[in-house]
Amino acid sequence: MSRKLFLIFLVLAGCSRTNLPSEPEEIESQEVEIGVEVIQPDFGIEDPLELNDHPWIGAIDASVTIVEFSDFDCSYCSRGSGRMYEILEAYPTEVRVVFKQMPLETNTLANLAAQASLAAYAQGNDFFWYYHDLLFANRHALERSDLEGYAEQIGLDMDAFRAALNNESFVTTIEADITLAEQLGITATPHFLVNGIGIRGAQSFATFQNAIDAELENIQVMLDENISVGEIFVMRVEENLQIITP
Repeated sequence: MSRKLFLIFLVLAGCSRTNLPSEPEEIESQEVEIGVEVIQPDFGIEDPLELNDHPWIGAIDASVTIVEFSDFDCSYCSRGSGRMYEILEAYPTEVRVVFKQMPLETNTLANLAAQASLAAYAQGNDFFWYYHDLLFANRHALERSDLEGYAEQIGLDMDAFRAALNNESFVTTIEADITLAEQLGITATPHFLVNGIGIRGAQSFATFQNAIDAELENIQVMLDENISVGEIFVMRVEENLQIITP
């Protein structure tokens, strides 16, 4: 079953882990559908980018996976998020997006917002995306009281939500995402991996389109041979990570 919501396409480059950018202009909001399947996509037995148990959106059997490293207090990440929704509308059966946390080290509010988003995710994948959109739409209001207000707004179990923040239940998950990013040479947000191909910053639609179309062409033979999307993902990531551009 699908739910609909209005997603704020906020507003290219990227936030460094030490500098915040100037305020971007807003992009018109649009309506899209969010898949709320309870099962996880197939990322292959090896799961090379540690994607299992992470928020995802798009086609569950997609042949192209975009991993998004992002920070809720980064204006360029807001724009990058909007770009991902544009991509999902253009490739409804070919692409899925998986979200990974990369809050700025010096920004305690960004880290708290990341924890809050995972507390929402713990109550359902769809809740994560509702919450994700509210965080980016209200990037300058990420105090604890603000985060609780957004949680109430989307109907989360507030006792469970508050307990997760009080206990810092998802700090380890965030640290693992940051560690993986550092191992991959990623130093700024947003950063995207298109089946392992690195794209730094909230680049143009055409930039992502070129990478996706190239991947779809490269893997068509494997799809014709009935190789599973999980196996294809592992093989493409192993090849494409060699040409990552941090």
